[in-house]
Amino acid sequence: MATTASSPTTSPQDNPAPGRRDKIWLIIFLSVLTIFVLVGWQFLSVHTNNTDPTTAGQPLSNAQMHLHTLALGGKPGVLYLGTHYGIFTSTDGGRTWPQARGTLNTLMVITIAINPQDANALALVGIPSTSGSAPEGVYFSQNGGTSWTLRNPPGLSPSAYPSTLQAGASGRFYAFYLNGGWFETQDMGMHWHTLALHNLPPMQTPLLLPFADNPTHLLLGGEQGLFESRDDGQSWNALPAVQGSVLSLVASKTTPATIFCATDQGLYTWKDGSTAQIKQIAVSDSMTLSRLAIDATGKVLYGMAGQNLEYSQDGGAHWTLHKHFSRGDLTAFVLDPYHPEKLYVGFFLPPQVIYSTNSGTGWQIVTGGHTLP
Repeated sequence: MATTASSPTTSPQDNPAPGRRDKIWLIIFLSVLTIFVLVGWQFLSVHTNNTDPTTAGQPLSNAQMHLHTLALGGKPGVLYLGTHYGIFTSTDGGRTWPQARGTLNTLMVITIAINPQDANALALVGIPSTSGSAPEGVYFSQNGGTSWTLRNPPGLSPSAYPSTLQAGASGRFYAFYLNGGWFETQDMGMHWHTLALHNLPPMQTPLLLPFADNPTHLLLGGEQGLFESRDDGQSWNALPAVQGSVLSLVASKTTPATIFCATDQGLYTWKDGSTAQIKQIAVSDSMTLSRLAIDATGKVLYGMAGQNLEYSQDGGAHWTLHKHFSRGDLTAFVLDPYHPEKLYVGFFLPPQVIYSTNSGTGWQIVTGGHTLP
């Protein structure tokens, strides 16, 4: 008995409905697109540094950027910016910034100090700002900031935290570590020794002032007052004539130097070597100077009182308001000591650097932003 061949049957699963086929293709397309996006993101993460300025030649253009400090480089036209993503250098007064990204761009550069006798020798304090960044600490350069080497004092406590840095005479650098104290190096961090602080009260925000004509003479001020050492920090004496918490400490480049100290209780001045003749300068009760800048002669002084820029050309005896800034987040207040009409001011966030060439009455933008504060 012959059998009849039957035709193969097709189930609905073998031939999806048109709508279901569209959904399958959509899922495939989205999966492939997701893979491309992830691969592209990984590629960009490797090949594009997100710490880079978003606009070439404008070091503060990254939306995540902050300005921590600014320093004059000790040579005409050299300007350093310490930012959230490394250090930037200009050699023409801030007109151009050639780096594609900051040097040490995984570190916040919070302090920069330049050897006053050798402009190629400088140091900075760097704090990690990104995951996988370089270690925190004090970095030294002997070629004007082209390359850097980390050199912390040996035996630091794990809780020690680098806070500030000051350049002194004869190649000295002084570094302060919270929970660690003050350290001095005379050979760019190869060797360190501690400053003796046993007879000093603890201070969290200390300011150190060295003197070019006497490397062993130091002033140290903070929330516990002002102290002086004549033996390179091995012993200290209080200067009780200076009352209050020290906010700013500057000196002229004359011999003897004229010293100014601003505290929350007033402004004080004296000649180096004459601490018995410390005098308080009469200023308005409403004018507490939190920052000072001084020219080489000690005659021209600038001071910040709140958001007001005050100016004196007679050693602080009389003051004139030269500018009210619309913002109060100053991170840099730097005077060219040999051109006292030229002043630089930096702001934290949004970051901006401005400068004046007429003693603070008129201003121009160096970099960052389009509107003067």
